[in-house]
Amino acid sequence: QSINLFAAGYETTATTLSFLIRQLALESSHQNRLVDEIKTTFDDNTDIDYDKLMKMPFLDAVVSEILRTNAAATRVERVATKDVTLDGIHIPKGTIIIMPTWSLHSDPEYFDSPQEFKPDRFLPDNKHMIKDCTFIPFATGPRNCIGMRFALMELKYNLVKLLTRYEFLACDETPNLDYNK
Repeated sequence: QSINLFAAGYETTATTLSFLIRQLALESSHQNRLVDEIKTTFDDNTDIDYDKLMKMPFLDAVVSEILRTNAAATRVERVATKDVTLDGIHIPKGTIIIMPTWSLHSDPEYFDSPQEFKPDRFLPDNKHMIKDCTFIPFATGPRNCIGMRFALMELKYNLVKLLTRYEFLACDETPNLDYNK
């Protein structure tokens, strides 16, 4: 199990960070805002402190939005523990239920302009507008991803480390992802 945990966490976090770098290269306004937040949180001589890292609202919003638009886990699976009828559909005990996270995260019923990268939807003043269980990049409930906190910390730490040293730029050949296809 330890090998599975390490392998799953390594690949998904690296993939998410790649999507994040790409998105910030395409949308410099978000990158600039993030760099400003980093500069006001950490001075040049300060090591990246976990508590400060976890209290950066725009960093959190950018990471949440990339997890919404490009979740590394494409689905959440559960097994029905008892017979249940949901919206007139009978689900017998033992049935495997699969929820496609991308479909949920890109549903205009739950997210305004879901095809747009809009980190502000995850800022503290706006988070309350996100309906429960509609944003589930790490699943939800008692069986959510065991590595969620570590993955979030790793994403945020690495992004801050990179943005203190580099600017992400898109080249002419960098395609803009079309989520409508």
